[in-house]
Amino acid sequence: MCTDGGILLFTVFDNRCTASTLLMIFLEFVAIAWVYGADNFLDRVEEMGMTWGMQRGNGVLRWFWKIMWMFVSPAVLAVVIILAWVDHQPLHYEDYTFPQGIEIFGWFIELGPLLFVFGVPIYDVVKMRRKGHTWGYIFSALFKPATLDENQWETRNKKLAMENIAYIES
Repeated sequence: MCTDGGILLFTVFDNRCTASTLLMIFLEFVAIAWVYGADNFLDRVEEMGMTWGMQRGNGVLRWFWKIMWMFVSPAVLAVVIILAWVDHQPLHYEDYTFPQGIEIFGWFIELGPLLFVFGVPIYDVVKMRRKGHTWGYIFSALFKPATLDENQWETRNKKLAMENIAYIES
C-alpha cells in the first residue's frame, strides 16, 4: 500500500475476507461433489488425460479424491468457517483498535460477495415462478448441469484441436 493508512486497510481486508471466501469454496465443493457428482467430475478429469489410478470402480486415486471432495474438505472448511465467525475479535492492528464504522465496513466486504452467491439463484427462482414454472421444474433447472451430447463434444474438441494446430504452426 502506498499511503500511511495502507497497512490498516490491508488489515481490514486480511481479517474480514477470509471466512466468506472459504464459504464460497465450501459451496463450490458441495456443487461439484454432490450436485454435479464426484464421479462425473472425475470422469472429466480422466478425459483431460489423468488416467493413472483414476479408473472407474477400482482406481485408488479416484477413491481418494472422491472421499476428499465429498467429505474431508467440506468438513474441514465448515469447521474453519464456523470457528472464524464464532471466534470473532474486534479489528485491531498492533495497539490501534478500529472504530465501529470500519468494523461495519469490514463485515460489508466480508458478506458482500455472498449476496451474489445467494442473490442470483433467488432472483432466478423468482423469475421462473413469475413465468409460471412449477417448483419441480425450478429445482431441476437450478441443479441440472449443463451437458453436451457426444456429437457436440466431438465437434467442439475437433474445433479446439484445429485452432491449437493453427496456432502452433503460425
